[in-house]
Amino acid sequence: MADIPMQFTRAMILAMLAGTKTKTRRVARPQPTDGLMLDSLLVEGEDRARVAYGRVLLPRKVAYAAGDRIWVREAWHTDVQFDHLPPRDLPAPSPVRYLADWAWQYSPPAEGRERRGMHMPRWASRLTLNITGVQPERVQAISDDDCLKEGIPIVPVVPGVDVDAEGNWRAGRARYRFQQLWDSINEGRGFGWDANPWVWAIDFELERRNIDGA
Repeated sequence: MADIPMQFTRAMILAMLAGTKTKTRRVARPQPTDGLMLDSLLVEGEDRARVAYGRVLLPRKVAYAAGDRIWVREAWHTDVQFDHLPPRDLPAPSPVRYLADWAWQYSPPAEGRERRGMHMPRWASRLTLNITGVQPERVQAISDDDCLKEGIPIVPVVPGVDVDAEGNWRAGRARYRFQQLWDSINEGRGFGWDANPWVWAIDFELERRNIDGA
């Protein structure tokens, strides 16, 4: 079992808190070479470094597996008196305010500068994701149902365009919303929707607590 830090946007944090996001996709690194299909992953004991590419078994790092835990990183503030300190030097625990919903952990202080999620220390994380399943696939293989599990319906929905008269998502509309989200995060890194990269599709269960909390 591994403990893995993972950064999420404000919108995705809100979706998790609302119970509408139970899945996330992350780019597989390294990507399979041309002509090889990533079909499944093999986990052999504690050696998590073998992935099956079609009929060819090549050494690759398996980044995620069922039973692993993710501690969520998100944008945050702490007390203004600590603005001169890097996150690694903050006393633990310090007061933390989360930008997603403006909730405080510990006592509310005078709000300091905004800090990026990538710099959040482990002790400041308030959400833990228990991985229940991992599936390798191309990002464009996502279904409308999985788009909903990704937390997509948090944006304003246009009646008659996004949904039908019964309130059901029209075919392809949820995928279009997901494509926009995916590109906003990954296109600049060379893993945009049109590139159709291999991803790890990760199912999880949310716990509203620090990963080291009781």
